Amino acid sequence: MSNNFRENLKDELEYQDITIKELSLKTEISNRSIENYLSKRESIPPADYAVKIAKALGVTVEYLVTGRNPDCTTPDKTQQISRMLHKCTEDQKSAVLSLLQAFAAK
Repeated sequence: MSNNFRENLKDELEYQDITIKELSLKTEISNRSIENYLSKRESIPPADYAVKIAKALGVTVEYLVTGRNPDCTTPDKTQQISRMLHKCTEDQKSAVLSLLQAFAAK
């Protein structure tokens, strides 16, 4: 998990398969503003926009800022594994599952 807004927002959009345009419509924040928050310039939105973005994505502002969700009881590494698996192909997921089953059997 990253601890910068840009990376956490980017990861969350990818994880939820939400486009900038869709987020813009949900939040009533312009596409351009959201693109700025995702740019290398690392523009961070004002608090009211951060709240709108977090609400639209179903996450906390703290998660977007720090990459950590205080309300989640799942350990950080488990969350990280879950997010990484989401990006894998079905064949890759099968390989990971086989590996985990082998570890659990020991």
